[in-house]
Amino acid sequence: DDHVIAPQETTYVCRSFTLQDEEAHVVEIRPAIDNSKYVHHILVHICEDNDFFREHESAKVCGETPGNGKKGLSPLSGVCSALLFGWAVGGGPLVLPEEAGFRIGAGRIQHIIVEIHYDNPAEDV
Repeated sequence: DDHVIAPQETTYVCRSFTLQDEEAHVVEIRPAIDNSKYVHHILVHICEDNDFFREHESAKVCGETPGNGKKGLSPLSGVCSALLFGWAVGGGPLVLPEEAGFRIGAGRIQHIIVEIHYDNPAEDV
């Protein structure tokens, strides 16, 4: 999605994705950062198909304070069950051995939310 960064110091944006039905084995996650000036970190959460998930089928602010996006998803919120991947400035891709990895597909990991923290201290957008 072409999300517009808010003119505020910090913003957390969530976007849900439903993964394929057929089983697959993921051994690499490589973030594609379009605007490194503002992206502070990225989290990929394992989730369920619930109200929060469906409300974020397009990118929009997320967090416990509705509307302002100044807080990310809390692990205590019950929205998602686990963290699959994290990336921060200076980090690289996650590359696992072929015999390791994450199983995705029906009955496996099938719903994820990507949370991006945008850091905009100059509030210049």
